[in-house]
Amino acid sequence: MQPIALRTAIGALLLLGWGFGSGCSEFVQDIEPPIDEVQDNLIDESQIPYVIIGLQQQFSQAYGQAAMLGDLLSDQCFFDTRVQNATFPTYQNIDLGNPLRDNNSTTGAMLPLGRAYYISKDLLERVNRIGTFRNDAIRIQALYNAYLYGGLVRFVWASYYGIGPTQGGGFDEGGGPFVPSAQLYDRAVALWNEALKYAQNDLQRRTVYSLIARAHLYNGKYAEARAAAQQGLRQGDQPFLAQYSTQDTNPWYFGGGRGRTQIVVDTRFWQRYLVEDPKEAARLPVERAASAPGTTYYRQAKYPNRESALPIITWQENALMLAELELRLGGNTAQALALVNQVRAAYGLSPLSQVNLDVIYVERDKELFVQGQRLMDQRRFGRWHLPAGTWQYLEITERERLSNPNLGG
Repeated sequence: MQPIALRTAIGALLLLGWGFGSGCSEFVQDIEPPIDEVQDNLIDESQIPYVIIGLQQQFSQAYGQAAMLGDLLSDQCFFDTRVQNATFPTYQNIDLGNPLRDNNSTTGAMLPLGRAYYISKDLLERVNRIGTFRNDAIRIQALYNAYLYGGLVRFVWASYYGIGPTQGGGFDEGGGPFVPSAQLYDRAVALWNEALKYAQNDLQRRTVYSLIARAHLYNGKYAEARAAAQQGLRQGDQPFLAQYSTQDTNPWYFGGGRGRTQIVVDTRFWQRYLVEDPKEAARLPVERAASAPGTTYYRQAKYPNRESALPIITWQENALMLAELELRLGGNTAQALALVNQVRAAYGLSPLSQVNLDVIYVERDKELFVQGQRLMDQRRFGRWHLPAGTWQYLEITERERLSNPNLGG
């Protein structure tokens, strides 16, 4: 099976006159419908593949933007006006842990997330309205994607957004109440367990189990996480990717890449990690960023093109989760070390001689470079880098607070 492609579908959807049915209620009050929305009640199964593509495309934008802004809020990346073309005050506010309720960058990241929710819910409703399919494979594919991406939407809310500096969470119904991160992780897992019923091959099943393991890990449910990770992605499995196109670009390209460099990487990646072992360049691709005289900055080169894919989950991350869980649950330290070295060997790196949670923290820092996971690692390892009282989540914006009566303005 090829990596799951998250492709642009706007043109195809317009040509087909596809849109959301009247039964698709709002996710959050401030999330605007897609600009290509056409009110209709199409229930023909031939339209389902295009709805799936639309779902994948909207989620890829939501995930890419949340991952990039999350890395900016974490200690992995930072903003500095001495970098050429770094001018967005909204990025600077996020970097300082003071995202502000009127932050347009956060609002822009929230919109496709809400749209992905709309489409996942609408997809389930369409399947129910159709009932009996002429091609049952289309029904199975629709249900798998609806549950998979419905869970991913909730995972993103739980991981990146919040209503207070240390109070993460989001929404689970149209205009509904705020739901804390712990509950959203559980709801994501419930949806992924439904997706497992419709997985079409072993790779899809292992991918979903790895996502379940990550949600449990971030939720502090270590036994459940290990049980899931043991059924997750294996060495050699293809990654689950968010893919982009020249029209629907990877957010990193214009946020912290060759298209425009607003965000640069922390100095430890090029001053320490790459100096200690130049072979780390295989998983820490960086390049010099244009900046003011007398300054030196490096940006990520992991996503060099508009259409560069962004990993959502990989076998390497699954192996590191298993290694961490062996340590947290008092398991086999030798097995944990073997798993870490398995990942390192994939890049031609020399094996380590010992492992503990500090080692895991560093290995995850390198392996998950600019993949949006550092923010969650800093919180759960208790290693926040900014002063007390700063935000550890992207703040749910003012427009949403004013629109949703459950948030109290």
